[in-house]
Amino acid sequence: MSDVGKIVVCIALQGNKFITIGTAYEVEQDVAFHYTVKNDRGVSTRYSKECFEETPKKVEKQKIKVLCVKNTALANITVDRVYDAEGWGDKNYLLVDDDKNKVIINKRCFVAVPLTDTPVKPPLGLKPRNIYWEELNYCRRQDIIAAMQRRMEAKMDIPVEWCKELIDLVIAGDKNE
Repeated sequence: MSDVGKIVVCIALQGNKFITIGTAYEVEQDVAFHYTVKNDRGVSTRYSKECFEETPKKVEKQKIKVLCVKNTALANITVDRVYDAEGWGDKNYLLVDDDKNKVIINKRCFVAVPLTDTPVKPPLGLKPRNIYWEELNYCRRQDIIAAMQRRMEAKMDIPVEWCKELIDLVIAGDKNE
């Protein structure tokens, strides 16, 4: 009687009516070889314990999306369809089937789907070499021009090497275009 209120999952029919494989039922009475549960019609009925599997004591509540990849032998689960599910112990998922019933089903039939709806971006790559050199060339020309302006404001001579380098950079930039 101590197991009253625990949840069991139907794993076999054995000729029983009004219970569904994969469906969770709350135990109303636990006697020797039988459980009393409310069946699909809402009637308290005694069924053999062999028809049920006990659920884990602690239920994981992490919501995930799973894709059915294998025939589950349940008519109300569709292969290649994504379902919202919760982990139910180590081996099962709790999900809502096509008929809007909560069922507990083995994880072997499903593959977890990433939760993000946006596609995963690849990592940042490398700038193409020609763009890198054009930017570098441009920055160096700007630095030389700024240095020349400072020298002119100070009424100093501009070194010939700076002029040659600027001319080389301008010619090199023209070749890339």
